[in-house]
Amino acid sequence: MNIIKEYDDGNIESILRYSQQMVGKTIDDILKSTVCSSEISIKNKGIIGIIIEEYWFGIKPNSSPKPDFDKVGIELKIIPLIQQQKKVAVKERTKVCSIDYKKLIYETWDESHAKEKLNNVLFIYYLYDKENISNSQVKKIDLWKLNEGNN
Repeated sequence: MNIIKEYDDGNIESILRYSQQMVGKTIDDILKSTVCSSEISIKNKGIIGIIIEEYWFGIKPNSSPKPDFDKVGIELKIIPLIQQQKKVAVKERTKVCSIDYKKLIYETWDESHAKEKLNNVLFIYYLYDKENISNSQVKKIDLWKLNEGNN
């Protein structure tokens, strides 16, 4: 199945505009706008991230060391939120990359795999609906940039 990207993956502003179109949509809305929702089983752990990555952005899940939007150096992270009694909290930790401890001693921070992934991270936050996962709703997008003062 080919997903037609409605954005320019070589242009940050285009990626952000397209991302912003998700805000307010449920996972069911996203599926209906991209594929027949009956083709996807939404019971698997991590499926919401896969739906957003593959069906909204057209990025096949992979283990590439490069950022997801390699042309502009942006890593995509999908963050589930849960409603607690008086606040909204992050449901689970997120992983940016694995560190190869055998290569680590030969790397500098500026040339490291971790820094490449962390330079620009596009966070997409959704409110997880445990009663009906397909009703989980995208709440916010945020492009986070590694502050040069942090290195």
